[in-house]
Amino acid sequence: MAGLSSAEGLQLARQLLRPQLPHPIHDYILEGVCKALDGTNVLAVLKTGGGKSGYFYGYILLITALQTLSPRCTLLKRKFPANPAMVIIFPTKGLEEEMEAKFRKLSISALAINEDTLAEARRSKRNLWKECIKDLSLLLLSPEQLSSPSFDTLIHNPSFRSRICGLGIDEVHLVHDWGDPSFREAFRNIGLVHARMPRGTTLIAVTATLLAGRETDSLLKTLNLTPGTFFFQRRSNRRNDVQDIYRVLRHGLSGWSFPDLD
Repeated sequence: MAGLSSAEGLQLARQLLRPQLPHPIHDYILEGVCKALDGTNVLAVLKTGGGKSGYFYGYILLITALQTLSPRCTLLKRKFPANPAMVIIFPTKGLEEEMEAKFRKLSISALAINEDTLAEARRSKRNLWKECIKDLSLLLLSPEQLSSPSFDTLIHNPSFRSRICGLGIDEVHLVHDWGDPSFREAFRNIGLVHARMPRGTTLIAVTATLLAGRETDSLLKTLNLTPGTFFFQRRSNRRNDVQDIYRVLRHGLSGWSFPDLD
C-alpha cells in the first residue's frame, strides 16, 4: 500500500488542500503531514516563520477532506473518525489564543483553554470542557491543563476519545528548557500525554530550536521516540533577514530609558 506520503498521495493531498487554503502549503510541510496521515509520528525542526502551524491545520483539514474519497482508495493506510479532533499544546497563553484566531480564519473550529479563558468562561456560565466533546476540531491547551482533572475526564469521555486522531506539540524543545521544577514543571507532563491518548494517535511535534546531539537524544527519550520509528525533518533555521548588531553601552542599565538601543 503506497500511502499518502507517496508521490501519488502527495499530489492528491495537494489537490484536496488547495481550495481550503489562501495560499499553497509548503512542500516540506505537506510531506510531514502526509507521513502523519499514514500513521507515522513526526518531529519537525524549521525556522521561525517557516510555517510550523501548517502541520496542525494541514493535518486536520486533510483528514476531513479524505472523508470524501471512496473507501476503496488504496492510498489510505488507516481509518479516521468522521468528526476528527486534535489536541495541541502551546507554551504560552498568548500563542494559544493567537493560533485559535488563525485556525478559525481557516474555518476550523478551535478553542484555547487556559486559566484565563476558563475564568472568563465561568463568568459567563460556560463550560469549555463540555463544549469540546462533540464538535471541536482543534483543542489548544497550556501545559498546566494536562494534569487537571477536567482534561483527564475529557480524554476518557467516550464521545471525545473516539474522535482523537492527533496530538500536536508546539515549541517542543521547551519540554526540557522550561520543565525545571523551579519554573514550569508542567512542561514535563508533555512527555507523558501521548501515552494517555487512544492507541494510534499520531504525534506531530515542531520547534525552531533543537540542537543535534545530546539535546535531541534527550527529547526523543522524553517523547518515547526511537530512531527509525518516526519521521524527522530538520531544515535550516537560518534567517537571512536577521542581523547581529553590536553596540558599546555608554549609559547605565538601572533606569527606565536605554538610549543606546534607540
